[in-house]
Amino acid sequence: MTLGQRCLGTALTSFLSLSLAAGEPRPGGSTPPRTAAAGARANPLAQRLCDVLHTIPASRRQDCCGTEVQSLASACASQLSAAEKRGAIVLDASGIERCASATHSALAGCAWVRPLLPELPAACAGIVDGRLKQGAACRSSLECADGLYCRGASADRPGRCRPPAASGAACELPADALAAFARAADDPRHPSCDGRCERGRCLPVAGSGGACASSALCANGLRCIGGQCQATPFPRIGEACSVGNPCEAGAYCDAGKCTPLKDAGAPCSLPFECRALACEKAPGKDTGTCADACAAPGQSVPTPR
Repeated sequence: MTLGQRCLGTALTSFLSLSLAAGEPRPGGSTPPRTAAAGARANPLAQRLCDVLHTIPASRRQDCCGTEVQSLASACASQLSAAEKRGAIVLDASGIERCASATHSALAGCAWVRPLLPELPAACAGIVDGRLKQGAACRSSLECADGLYCRGASADRPGRCRPPAASGAACELPADALAAFARAADDPRHPSCDGRCERGRCLPVAGSGGACASSALCANGLRCIGGQCQATPFPRIGEACSVGNPCEAGAYCDAGKCTPLKDAGAPCSLPFECRALACEKAPGKDTGTCADACAAPGQSVPTPR
């Protein structure tokens, strides 16, 4: 993942998480998530995908936290529908249903609830297919054919579908609202660099078995473990872990072993021990208690059931 992609993903996720946490308590989880204002009428396939990406997590969070939640599904569907109407993208109907099934499974129970949106299941990758050829005007990298990205795009002007910049060349990370709404800002099919774009420069990446100093310098799908790029999954709860080999989502590394994240009220020393990513401490104290994962900063809401 490039630095700019991380920033884009973090910005969108923070905005979504604040939207998800907003609202007044409601009884029983019966009220559907509120949706952001929509533009032109969305086509059904785009709406279905955006409901999977946004409404399902919002609805499940409502059920777990007992707070009214806003969904960005309508705004997402409006963006996707416009791109599809232009002939810039095609949506994979069967892929959407696989994504929906995987999302329901991933969000079963309430242990996944955190301040930020959960990662998408692998089944949700590659659903939006770009149709624009090299040199075509574009508004998003998702509109470009595989292997191309939308160079020079901004909020007020289109870019052009171009191949990734060579290693050592200057690079950019285009503004990409469509990819953000589609939760596909990290789509490896549309790299801006032949390698990684870090601080405006394309850096080479290592393949499996190659030397590395961090996972940012490994090819997609690989992690830097012990100075070597490896296709090794993150350690699960109960398995060995280290600073260079962190645990899977929902766990943290404690004394060399992956341990489940702590719920609200549990004792803690550091934020990463808690599902809420926040350890509340009294002034001058080294230890405290984990905050509520359902609450936005400064809010207090019921703990997950």
